[in-house]
Amino acid sequence: MINKNLNEYNHKHIIEYYYSPSSKGFYISSINDEIPSDVIKLSESEYEILLIEQSKGKEIVFIDNILKAQEIILTKEQVTSVNNRKRTSLTAEATERINILQDAIDLNMDVLGDRDKLEQWKKYRILLSRVDCSQNTIHWPYLPD
Repeated sequence: MINKNLNEYNHKHIIEYYYSPSSKGFYISSINDEIPSDVIKLSESEYEILLIEQSKGKEIVFIDNILKAQEIILTKEQVTSVNNRKRTSLTAEATERINILQDAIDLNMDVLGDRDKLEQWKKYRILLSRVDCSQNTIHWPYLPD
């Protein structure tokens, strides 16, 4: 019964799918009231394929009148920036863990294993500081247990 109702709805209300290169977004006629002027009409299967590819981290591009999904190619500066942000985030997390463990030790509130954990987190933070963020492929140090 549900499929019959859905098919009846689709036949009464034709759903059209679009992609806008300027906004890099998908639009569906039954959902979006405002649709950019540069949209490219898609079949339902094209829409589904491109949406799946985009969800895998690919970029939708319009080249030579063809809409396709391709791997995102970052410049050297973008790679460095992305990697620096990740390193900064991981370092902040490590520093927070180190501070808490160090406070526990300083105040004689540490429990068994805290001193070993502190050493592991400090080593991890040092390893992070030595990561060359300009590389495309980085082997990040493993998080301490």
